[in-house]
Amino acid sequence: MDISALRAAWERLDADMNAYVAGLDEDALLELASYRSFYGSEGSYSRKDMMLHQAFHSHQHRAEAALILTQLGHSPGELDYGDYVDVRDAAA
Repeated sequence: MDISALRAAWERLDADMNAYVAGLDEDALLELASYRSFYGSEGSYSRKDMMLHQAFHSHQHRAEAALILTQLGHSPGELDYGDYVDVRDAAA
């Protein structure tokens, strides 16, 4: 897969997620969803808590990858959300 194909796939996924989230109301956010972990344990969380977990967990992986890259002499640079907003708003 080349970069343009990856970008197109990511944009489709992002649009699908935005449409999904836009369709949720408060009741849907509070609805419990069951899961089974990689280790076989089962449980349930509200849809809202699962979505928050997804967001925070991705930040954990981003930070871990940034640390590894920095230790190897290839820092990805600023990853702070505030920096992203500044660049985004400057481009608008």
